[in-house]
Amino acid sequence: MISYYDRLLNTTISTFFGVGVIWTAIGMETALVHALETVEKGQEAGAGMSAWGLLERLVNGGLLLALSTTVFGGVCGYALRLVKIIFLGKEWDRTILKG
Repeated sequence: MISYYDRLLNTTISTFFGVGVIWTAIGMETALVHALETVEKGQEAGAGMSAWGLLERLVNGGLLLALSTTVFGGVCGYALRLVKIIFLGKEWDRTILKG
């Protein structure tokens, strides 16, 4: 029974990390498209755009939200690893040592 909970928690932990990375990629792509669309609409010529201007457009397009999904996924993943150690650690060790 303990191995079931171990596998379940491992899958949940991996899912948090995976979803965090996937949503970051989607959010960064959305922010980049937003930044490039504002340039194409003639707000500023692409060649004359400064790095700060591009960064501002990326932030307005959702870059910070995209990066926060990585932080959220990481925090939840590592917190679940800690929960796994606290609640299953001793029982798992006993099961393995009986082996």
